[in-house]
Amino acid sequence: IHPNGSLHVWLPVDRAVEVATTKWGELHPWVGREDFWDGMVMIYTPESPEHLDVTMQLIVDAYNYVTGASLDAADFK
Repeated sequence: IHPNGSLHVWLPVDRAVEVATTKWGELHPWVGREDFWDGMVMIYTPESPEHLDVTMQLIVDAYNYVTGASLDAADFK
């Protein structure tokens, strides 16, 4: 997590593209450099409780992607 609250996570490529398209974050500058970086995004700092809900789901999505789990952020409220 960066000092400003933004953070990097790995997501499935289609979810990473969705993050960039919806402006919840941006693709890492090295995406496309090597397969290793595909799906890497920086999620922007949430600016409201509603944005925090989206950020939490993206973090859980990243956890699920890396571990193979199938959790939902709503399970942690």
